[in-house]
Amino acid sequence: MSGIYKMELAPVGSTGNNNHNLVQPNPTHKGGVCLEFVVEAIGGGPTVTYKLQGTMADAAAPASTDWEDIFLVPASTDTAAATRAVTAVGRTYSFISLSHIKFFKKVRLVTSANTNVTYSASLVPAL
Repeated sequence: MSGIYKMELAPVGSTGNNNHNLVQPNPTHKGGVCLEFVVEAIGGGPTVTYKLQGTMADAAAPASTDWEDIFLVPASTDTAAATRAVTAVGRTYSFISLSHIKFFKKVRLVTSANTNVTYSASLVPAL
């Protein structure tokens, strides 16, 4: 399967509350993409929330008002939401419709409410 790859949103060992680096989504993934969020390690009372945001701005550092939340559809439900919360070590997957992500020039992962969680995240093609 040529042309299939992961796009890193947050590097291995990420901690804290972050607006991660911008990436340019690949519009050639005809089935859409999945956000793979990996909780690598936890401490006491762990929790982290995350969301994916997109922008049409051309600027290297778009203003906070340039970002829009992108709805995620978890693998475990058909209920779309802008934000997901995780409290245990493991991988979670959320589908992102190509019709939603191809609208944006750049996307980023945003984490918040992080208490004792180490994580990483990638965009992966939905086959």
